[in-house]
Amino acid sequence: GAVSGDLFWDCEDDTDCSHNGKCTHGKCVCRQGWEGIRCQRLAIRKAKRTGGYQAVLPATYHKPKTIKNKKYVYTAPGPLNESARGELKSISSWGGTIIKGKDGKYHMWVSEISDHCGIIAWTWNSRVVHATSENPEGPYLRQKVLWPIFAHEPRVVPIPTKNRVKRVNKLVMFFTADLGRNASGRCACCREEGRCDGSTEDGDCPSKRKGGQDEVEETSSAYMSTAPSPVGPWSEPVLIGKGDNNFSPVIFEDGSLLSIIRSWRGEVYYGSHLCMFAVRNYRDAKSYRMSQKRCSPIFRGLGSAGLEDPFLYQDSQGVVHAIFHHMWASGSWNRWWSRTTGSHAFLKIRNPKPPRRPMETLAEYHMRAGTWVFTGLAYGNDTEVTHSSRRFRMRYVDGHTLPMSRVERPHLVFPEVLSHKGDPSHIAFAVQTGNGIGSTVESSHSHGKDHLDDKSHTVIVPLGVGEPETQEV
Repeated sequence: GAVSGDLFWDCEDDTDCSHNGKCTHGKCVCRQGWEGIRCQRLAIRKAKRTGGYQAVLPATYHKPKTIKNKKYVYTAPGPLNESARGELKSISSWGGTIIKGKDGKYHMWVSEISDHCGIIAWTWNSRVVHATSENPEGPYLRQKVLWPIFAHEPRVVPIPTKNRVKRVNKLVMFFTADLGRNASGRCACCREEGRCDGSTEDGDCPSKRKGGQDEVEETSSAYMSTAPSPVGPWSEPVLIGKGDNNFSPVIFEDGSLLSIIRSWRGEVYYGSHLCMFAVRNYRDAKSYRMSQKRCSPIFRGLGSAGLEDPFLYQDSQGVVHAIFHHMWASGSWNRWWSRTTGSHAFLKIRNPKPPRRPMETLAEYHMRAGTWVFTGLAYGNDTEVTHSSRRFRMRYVDGHTLPMSRVERPHLVFPEVLSHKGDPSHIAFAVQTGNGIGSTVESSHSHGKDHLDDKSHTVIVPLGVGEPETQEV
């Protein structure tokens, strides 16, 4: 009979270890955050069920564990008193970027869905919220609404020390927004006589009203804003490009910027592909010449669905890495966009290493001399073929396991102050509970009345090192 298996060979240098580990005597010794034969897989460990960003307004639970913050009470998931079910007021969110501040706190900028609606209502109700925690895993407590509806996908990037303007900018935020609408959100998912569970049902989002200003239905433009500290103040947003492009950059010591953007146009049929571009000076908004129409894919042959949600960072050696939500191709289930898998890649400078040209920025040099190396699956299970098996099984320290129908918007967390450089200690995901079978408000419950179908929140998972644990993800 036939014999199948995996074929492995000794590593020759750190490139064979995905630049996430050191090649020692032919074997890869992984650094913090990574595991696997080639250190290509995130070392995901057990999360806290009370962690992340999953705000809950006052409700009655059996034996609740709460953290009070003014009018909000953040309650641990647990047995709900059935008589209080109508009081449940949960807030859905869709991923956030996290930075440790000089105050010792961890600061998150998160996409929050207003009016207690679920992720289906994101194009109408998303806003950017600043939240904080005493530790990286949370729970994170909302401090203020930073950018009102419509604002989404915040990505906060630390500015290298050499390029910081004293008392002016240490952080720069990139986000998608439709500013100036003064929108209040079209969907209203919390009613006195109903539930407020962070999900969306039929009828929660009424049809457009003529002449109204609360009808934000499409993602719009990319903006940037700077701040001297995580608590602000944030500068007036400046337009840098059109379209929802998953903008995610790194800023080098010389102030130049290298980014990956997403495009739905080009050679990939009905799928997402990624391209790279450089900016000589991140402060010059006019130099952000992003074009989804002229996007040349940096990865090919990854299936019809492709990649999205890139997160770029540098390791301690200066190597540029990226992690993604990998949607893959899916012939067995038509909800290809909710595949719960992610991938990793690094930017390899060709050998022999070419010298920098006169006046060439570091971003331009990486564009010219670098080639992206795709290392494969970083989280999830690529052998899943059914609706139920595709769910990412989130494991918790209390012994519970909860299947997630969507796991997207990966953001790494780093232990150093005002830094996204080095080895990650945690990873933040946007996760969706319920069945995850609805893609629009109108069709979200065509498979049954499960009002938690599009409930979502942001979870932070610790990363380990070395030999993998038994993983269910």
